[in-house]
Amino acid sequence: MKHAICSIALVIVTLFICLKPAHAQVTLVENLGSFDQPDTVFSFGTKNYYVLGTTGTTEQLWVSDGTAFGTSFLATFENPGKFHSIPGSSDLFFIEYSAAGQMQLWKTNGTVAGTTMIISFGTYNKSAVWPEANGKMTYISYGNSGSGKLWASDGTVAGTIFILNFDFVLKPFKLPTSNQMFFLQGNSSDIVSLWKSDGTVAGTTLVETLGTSTICNNLAVRDTVCYFTIKEATGSTFLYVSDGTNAGTNLEGISPEIFNFHFYQASNDLYFFERTAQGIVNLRKLELATGTTPLIGNFGSQLFIEQMVEVGNIYYYTPTSPSGTSLYVSDGTAAGTVFLTNGYTLYNVVNTGSSIDTWFFKKDNTGVMQLWKTNGTPSGTSIVKQLGNYGNIITSTITDNKFYFILAASASNYHLWVTDGTMNGTINLHSFNSSYYFHHFTGFPEAFFYELSASGNLELWKSNGSIAGTTLIKNLGTLDNIDEMFFYNNRSVVSC
Repeated sequence: MKHAICSIALVIVTLFICLKPAHAQVTLVENLGSFDQPDTVFSFGTKNYYVLGTTGTTEQLWVSDGTAFGTSFLATFENPGKFHSIPGSSDLFFIEYSAAGQMQLWKTNGTVAGTTMIISFGTYNKSAVWPEANGKMTYISYGNSGSGKLWASDGTVAGTIFILNFDFVLKPFKLPTSNQMFFLQGNSSDIVSLWKSDGTVAGTTLVETLGTSTICNNLAVRDTVCYFTIKEATGSTFLYVSDGTNAGTNLEGISPEIFNFHFYQASNDLYFFERTAQGIVNLRKLELATGTTPLIGNFGSQLFIEQMVEVGNIYYYTPTSPSGTSLYVSDGTAAGTVFLTNGYTLYNVVNTGSSIDTWFFKKDNTGVMQLWKTNGTPSGTSIVKQLGNYGNIITSTITDNKFYFILAASASNYHLWVTDGTMNGTINLHSFNSSYYFHHFTGFPEAFFYELSASGNLELWKSNGSIAGTTLIKNLGTLDNIDEMFFYNNRSVVSC
């Protein structure tokens, strides 16, 4: 339905300013013609680039410097990919898929003459732009079987080269201390190996063969090393750490399952969860200095960790099992890992940053939702207020040290609440038909949000945290959606 409203004549700035309308100057820059809506908007240098979808099967590339004279059509494409840059080049680059299935590398300098194809990689059904390697962008082209080729380009025809065939690639990464790109790749026998590349054929070499595996589902770079896991077909997960060299790539642990890599602010050690063969979920850390993985916390039999929320130097964890969700806190030590509470469901752990308390929601099996708070100790974990029967939390935001949240009472009945962490300061502010986005304006203490009324009008509201201060700013008319929203000069600009 939004296309019926939006796909008229698309213009770069046929928008409205939602705040201070008397001072906002909205002018038409250029009428671009009949298009559906912008598929891609990208800022590069002093210009914006737009990919506009037509009513047919093609898309058009446009450029604008914000003036009518500097807004122009560049080229028509079948299926352009995401824009990216190459170090040292003033051009913008993107992958295009032609109607014949050819994967092509293109560049543009913002002119028709400067929008040209660099090279065709061949017939492939998908691609990926990978990290920079020694000043070159690296690309992967995939065939129907999942196998493909590794390419590198400096943005020129001569400098775009084929590097390596592969059966399948798992994960690429960069290390801060290296100008090379690293990646894990596997062959048809599921042998996984670690490779590195400087963007040349000669400089693309094997670092180490790791073993037989099918999945790499954890990877994180911290300081000068990369942590990753590979999972064998038999089910065992192997935890590795690598500095990009053969000698510095080491197996650090084996577990039936490893998940949720994360780091504490006060530590350079990797923290992760493991699931044992008995289904017990443990929190462990990998100490690089000793190579050991001491047990930090035992959370019992759990399905997964629903939330990991970092507040200062501690983490809140919400492990979930068929019988409910629990809340734990940890400072990264075994002694400081403590159970706080549990519930039928428990979610949305938040902190304003200015309070010692962290808030969260609990719901019992009858649908009654409660707001709770905790200071990270069992004795400091208590209910703030019982809110009533609700389905779920639609959206939330923090403004002026207040936590605003919207709860669904039914399919067409939503309630806006606010809390300052006290029972009296937890208030049901407003009931309405359907909710949209929260957003912020610099310099204003209120929370702003959009509401879709029962009559089909899109309305802009604001709230200062009181019932009297929750007011309608403007009825924006019969609109059914917000396609895009951005901020300019302390004002919100939306496209509907």
